Amino acid sequence: MKVPCIKPRLAIAAVVLISLVAAGVAADWWSALPPGIKPSYVGRDTCARCHADQLRSWTDSDHALAMDLATDKTVEGNFDDQHLTHLGIQNRMFRRDGKFFITTDGPDGKPATYPIKYTFGVHPLQQYLVEFPRGRVQSWSVAWDTEHERWFDLHPNEKIPADDWLHWTKAGQNWNYMCAECHSTDLKKNYDLQTDSYHTTFSEISVSCEDCHGPGSLHVELAEKRSLFWDRNYGYGLAKMKDQPNRAQIDVCARCHSRRRVMHGGYQPGDEFLDFYDPELLDGEIYYPDGQIRDEDYEYGSFLQSRMYRENVRCTDCHDPHTSRLRAQGNQLCVRCHTAGKYDGPTHHHHAVGSKGSSCVECHMPVRKYMVVDPRRDHSIRIPRPDLTRDLGTPNACQACHEKKSPQWAIDTLDQWFGDHWRADPHYGRAIAAGRQADPHVETALLELARNRPSLPKAKQVGPIVRASAVALLGRYGTPASLAGIEQALDDPEPLVRAAAVRQMQPPQRESGAIELLRTALLPKLNDPIRLVRTDAARELSAVPADRFQPDDWKKLQTVLAEWREGLKETSDDAGSHLALGLVDSNLGQIDEARRQYRLAIELHPTPLQAIQGRVQLGQLENAQGNTAEAEKLFRQVVKLEPKWDEGHYSLGLLLAESEGRLPEAAESLAKAVALSPRHPRMQYNLGLALEKLGKPAEAENHLRRAAELDPTSPDCLYALVTVLIERRQWKDATDAADRLEQLDPRYRGLKQKILNLSNRPRAAGPAAP
Repeated sequence: MKVPCIKPRLAIAAVVLISLVAAGVAADWWSALPPGIKPSYVGRDTCARCHADQLRSWTDSDHALAMDLATDKTVEGNFDDQHLTHLGIQNRMFRRDGKFFITTDGPDGKPATYPIKYTFGVHPLQQYLVEFPRGRVQSWSVAWDTEHERWFDLHPNEKIPADDWLHWTKAGQNWNYMCAECHSTDLKKNYDLQTDSYHTTFSEISVSCEDCHGPGSLHVELAEKRSLFWDRNYGYGLAKMKDQPNRAQIDVCARCHSRRRVMHGGYQPGDEFLDFYDPELLDGEIYYPDGQIRDEDYEYGSFLQSRMYRENVRCTDCHDPHTSRLRAQGNQLCVRCHTAGKYDGPTHHHHAVGSKGSSCVECHMPVRKYMVVDPRRDHSIRIPRPDLTRDLGTPNACQACHEKKSPQWAIDTLDQWFGDHWRADPHYGRAIAAGRQADPHVETALLELARNRPSLPKAKQVGPIVRASAVALLGRYGTPASLAGIEQALDDPEPLVRAAAVRQMQPPQRESGAIELLRTALLPKLNDPIRLVRTDAARELSAVPADRFQPDDWKKLQTVLAEWREGLKETSDDAGSHLALGLVDSNLGQIDEARRQYRLAIELHPTPLQAIQGRVQLGQLENAQGNTAEAEKLFRQVVKLEPKWDEGHYSLGLLLAESEGRLPEAAESLAKAVALSPRHPRMQYNLGLALEKLGKPAEAENHLRRAAELDPTSPDCLYALVTVLIERRQWKDATDAADRLEQLDPRYRGLKQKILNLSNRPRAAGPAAP
């Protein structure tokens, strides 16, 4: 029997066909759109053509209702001729001709009536926006409580006068600057500095599809293209938020869910967050020292502290991105990953099942209220630490419910339940708290906290924001060890840590060695891939004289400074941007431009701290230029406008101290600064110097001792103390202080022996400075 064979021509045809198909598939894959395409916004209706289910889920979400025109459908508040009196201010909410109106105190403090243009948010409160001249939109300080259906003032315990920056008609409540970016899609602020006006636009009034996914025109083009594949260069034409690691998605959310400073405009989903924003660290008062939420800091800074972040958990693991709601209710959300039998029972939480104490989030994500009625949970997801409450005064979840109990009760209770190992592990909160006070005993702990230690188990590691905060605090010490730790952090893999290190490289003195150290350390950072790092480096390097740079390095510095200046255009309506520009211009010797920037800062916001700081910096500039009378005038304006601000009195005191005949006035101003800020070592030091020159060595000694205690690493403070101790013939204390000074600074070696020699002279010889 013969086996039939395929005819050769048929076989060849099959091979050719397969080859043609393969070639077509390959050609389809290799074909790609040209580089440099900038997608545009197409609107949610276009998205809905393919993603109707997602749009339907989004429609009633907080994002969808973030802002809207004020209509019968969108306004939640009762405008049926309602009245609210708050600390003497009469407010009336009413309707007229189908529109919504308020009568309240206007920009001059007198009652005025305004139409409501927009609603702002929906749950648990709704605010209302009013249009003002020059394109300004202002957020009224009276809001509607949607849960309890009542009107209330967002400042329940204080009356905000009409001339205050926080008054609802002033810059602190300006929608264009303070709110708009996070409540609308494709927001362009369009501030005109010359006319001090806004021409703000958006493609959609609320937070819509493209605000999270990016502009959709390219995606639509690729989806409608007859191709087997997405584009090999652009993918599917939208931000890739499902990629590893979790940071790609978290960065998209962080744009609005973080306490941050805008450093550059034009962010789109998928961009590097730190190319556009500068988040707050834990080194100030925004967070409690253990990292718990305090001021309105939103979720990003908290979540960066959590182990969840280090385990690659992302926002949408818990939150549905379209409805904005949790993916499961109660403990069911947590036990999707955490074993229910181990954690969701009395053997772990030690509370009755179904009670508030049995809820995972009540213990591990305690709530804090903002804007009077808005409860927000701490996303650092931590175990309660009542021992830190006892030692640092931070809150803990136990006493949130058991308000009348003491921290020690909570500590003892947790010891009974879990043993004492829960508090055996060191917590970074102790080092952060002590570092905020520049405690010299915590320097080693901060150095260890700042180190990158990837070999540690994730449970023992800390988040990048914690390490960056430790680096920021090391800048307060000025010791060789701290400086070495900061220099090491300049090359850290985490950009947030690198940025913190860059800022701490500021030389305390404009000495040649310090300036050269700054130049050599920061010059490589001008090539950092992260804009926050390289532009901060450029700003700090502006303090280095031009003749210290090679031509190519100087050109690179100017390029990055130009990038930094371009970014500040986005916040040209903020006095802080002009303060920064003025300082850099002053460093570069561009004195007239520096003056202009400082005056702009003063004009933009005439009352808040930034404008006060503008007067201080302008005064310092004028003093450096020899215009002491103008400098004094500015400093006296500062202390009159803000009598409780320590820096104003300090700057005035330093200026007056330069004239021998005005030392009594200088001492008076410096004493006011010290009274307002008793833990400031330089203020104590300068007051001590002034008192010593005034022939008051006993008073001088008190302040110089305090300065040396507050900053034990300062040779200046110790040397001044030694001098006054010699004057007072306190030989034992003088030799002890000289011994510490010799260990701190080799330039003073032999000082102790000189003092011993002086102490052995006959008293008639009189005191002599070393």
